Amino acid sequence: MSRDCLPNTMVSQKRAPLAIALCLANLWAVGAQSFLEPNGKLRSAVDESLLEQLSINASAPAIELVKRELQDTYLALPKESDGHLGHLAVRYMLHRYFVKKHGWFIRGLEPNRVASKTLGNDWVPSYLQESLEKRAGQSGISLHELAILVVTLESLIGDEAVDRFQALNESLFHLPNAVSVNLFTKVMRNYMVVFLKNEDSARIRTSSPNILEMFLRNFVQTYKAWPEHLKFIDDILKKEAILNENEEVQVDKNIHIFPAMGLQYSAFNDPSCRNLKHTLLAMEGPKGGRVRLTDFYNMSLYSHWAFDEKPEYLRRIGALDESRAMQSQVIITNYVQSMSNCLNNSKIYSICCRNECEELMAHLEHHVGAPEGDAKQILDLVSSLASDTVTAPRELPLSLSRRLMEIATTNQGKVPLHGRLFAQWMHHAYPRECPYPYTIGSINPQSPEEWMHVTGESSRWESADEIKAFLLNSTCSARGDCHTRDMQDDFLDTDLPWNSDEELPLVTIIPEYLKSSSQASEDEPPSLALQTIAKIMFFVFSSWHVVSSGKVHASMPKIFQVLCILLLTAIVDPFIIAVTIAIGIAASTVLPYLQKKEAQQSMEESKLAPCNF
Repeated sequence: MSRDCLPNTMVSQKRAPLAIALCLANLWAVGAQSFLEPNGKLRSAVDESLLEQLSINASAPAIELVKRELQDTYLALPKESDGHLGHLAVRYMLHRYFVKKHGWFIRGLEPNRVASKTLGNDWVPSYLQESLEKRAGQSGISLHELAILVVTLESLIGDEAVDRFQALNESLFHLPNAVSVNLFTKVMRNYMVVFLKNEDSARIRTSSPNILEMFLRNFVQTYKAWPEHLKFIDDILKKEAILNENEEVQVDKNIHIFPAMGLQYSAFNDPSCRNLKHTLLAMEGPKGGRVRLTDFYNMSLYSHWAFDEKPEYLRRIGALDESRAMQSQVIITNYVQSMSNCLNNSKIYSICCRNECEELMAHLEHHVGAPEGDAKQILDLVSSLASDTVTAPRELPLSLSRRLMEIATTNQGKVPLHGRLFAQWMHHAYPRECPYPYTIGSINPQSPEEWMHVTGESSRWESADEIKAFLLNSTCSARGDCHTRDMQDDFLDTDLPWNSDEELPLVTIIPEYLKSSSQASEDEPPSLALQTIAKIMFFVFSSWHVVSSGKVHASMPKIFQVLCILLLTAIVDPFIIAVTIAIGIAASTVLPYLQKKEAQQSMEESKLAPCNF
């Protein structure tokens, strides 16, 4: 990406609430930890937002609009037996919608993603989906329910933007409801800075006004692309008809502008993405949609482009083609769309370069109208489908037609539109628009911050000297002179790699939280009654062990300690609430008797014990 692009800041984690129950604090010592301990406030916001959307009339304009936008892809995806979407298809659909609509990569929905447990809020979409699926049981998600998920996520992201504006207002401005256009414009410009730098609302609120103003001023003075962003702000004001400097702006009626900045930023960023793509295409080698790694690094040395990601990082995010051992190449589509070129400006999403293949797939889904298509129909559609770099109509190479026929042969005469092999075929048909699809688990689209967190190393070369040293040690020199005939043949090979492994990632998978214990066969796990007894015995003995070993607060009466742990047990496993209450009542009766008897026995032993001086 260009050196003018913003350095992404890591998302700061919210601190755990101070008012934690004493019994939970005691259990902390033996490994109990709340699922959403750093995000309790956000979890409440997620619950409230979902309930709000569920209560809205089914024909609400926002939901109806989203349903129309989703309909073609929804019809083309494989369904459950009841005609609804399964678990993985829902995640796939959500990811595609937000990438196509807003250029947003929702955290936790990225393909091939290995979720981070410490950075960001990639639990949010999964939590929303889980909540809705539990309501639907095993019947899958309907188009209406899918639209509710979309609107809920958009609502949460809008709330995040409003909260960031309110934090900035509380720290610096303390605006009345009616303000001048000039003052409102100033607030928008300051908001743009904290948006670009992904400053957390809590950190804004706790920063001193002087430090915050200094931070804002320094950013504006040093960021080379700031004039373009001022024009972006002015364009938003024009769209909102806020033009007359003599008029006042009602803040409460225009607060939607701050979420709108996030909604519109991807379109504003599109020219930069196209510039990046065509800069790389100018260095394209014999293989379509690929740039030699040595040329990639040379451009970084002698231009403003910061092509300085290390090979290890490029490999991890799936942007490095190493199918030919003599010369690694950067896959342009995979690199442009990678997290390395995203703006991490939210806890829930990142703004990335659009996946141009989405438009092509949407065209095919609209005309095929089913999860699988006839090979001849697809060939006819693709031969007449143009892209940014492909003119149409065109005659497809014979090798491409044969590949598609092979895919159909291995899938009972039909081509699954959402399988890995068809995605690979689209990469061959449109190598400069469609990314190369890796097998599941072979890559991980990590951001530079996540890479640093996992590996402890930077994803980029530290200096130009490191890049020069790499170029000197590379197989081919910077001028492209390969020293053996084998190396020359390797470089002149124009065939794109083809992996025959098929994957149908949208097949039916029922999450564990939807599986009923009654579905277990006689040969499988024990009955629910036996499982419940085992759980009760485990928690009772664990509780007594914790109390006996002194791992809980010493000043607490033992009876309270046991009851506290039993109460938490009921929260953890609601299936045994009734039994734990009964155990608690029994413990409150038996424990005092046992303690009294133990004390009497100790007194008897002390009388009989010999004295040792």
